[in-house]
Amino acid sequence: MADALAFEAFSSEYIAHLIEARGRKLPEASPLLLTHRQDVLDLELPPPDLSAYPDTPLSMPEENSGETHEHD
Repeated sequence: MADALAFEAFSSEYIAHLIEARGRKLPEASPLLLTHRQDVLDLELPPPDLSAYPDTPLSMPEENSGETHEHD
């Protein structure tokens, strides 16, 4: 594609396709309908089951623990 652009060399089929595609009208976009039904807004979900997770959070390594690491 870079060579075609550099030498401005394109096939006649490609040019015809571009002309035809530009001549086509795109359908007008329809309005987006959002539902604000009260029954959807008032959903009550059960509490999540957290039994698969440990009770204590995993400890995160400290960024500035006072130790310096020398790199070669």
